[in-house]
Amino acid sequence: MRKTLGYILSGAALVGLILSFDPITAKLGIKLPLGLTTTLLTIISVAALILGLILLMKEKSSRQSSEVPIYHGKEIVGYRKIKK
Repeated sequence: MRKTLGYILSGAALVGLILSFDPITAKLGIKLPLGLTTTLLTIISVAALILGLILLMKEKSSRQSSEVPIYHGKEIVGYRKIKK
């Protein structure tokens, strides 16, 4: 779920960054809402991009397997689930 949110946030931030350039918005015929300047859109997009990349890069802290082997002498006779 975290990676999906990171991808969505990063994608929206990239679209926002693209729309912050005046020649692109003029060519596409898009007008920004009142109160939303290109500078503000750039700042919001960069912040969202950084947050999205942090969500994408963040790994789970515990990469342990959820099962441990049960030994009988030197042989593995089964596996036991561990509680997290």
